[in-house]
Amino acid sequence: NKNNKTSYLLRKKNIIANAAWNALFSQSFNLPVIQSYYFPILLSYNFSIFQTFYFTIFLPSNLSMFQSLYLPISLSFYLEVLLSNYRVIFLFLYFQNIIFFQSSYPYYIILSSSLVFISSY
Repeated sequence: NKNNKTSYLLRKKNIIANAAWNALFSQSFNLPVIQSYYFPILLSYNFSIFQTFYFTIFLPSNLSMFQSLYLPISLSFYLEVLLSNYRVIFLFLYFQNIIFFQSSYPYYIILSSSLVFISSY
């Protein structure tokens, strides 16, 4: 039973990691793609509906949206996740519709564009 549970948890981790990876590297990177990948997965990982809503709705589709909405919300979201015993892994990714160094926001360059959540059991 214990081995079965361990492999089940590993499978769950792989599912969320693969789905996140596919969504992040999808050529047609847009809001519906992210929502279709993340919404059911985050809910299955016992995230609250409130957190899931924020994470899926406010993902950046362009630079201005990223700067104005995503960072302040996501920073508080990351903090909440960390305090809830979740491990956050930042992936520093370059998206076609985001140009890093034209931004006057230093934290935008530091935090970059996206992330994968992997729950820590």
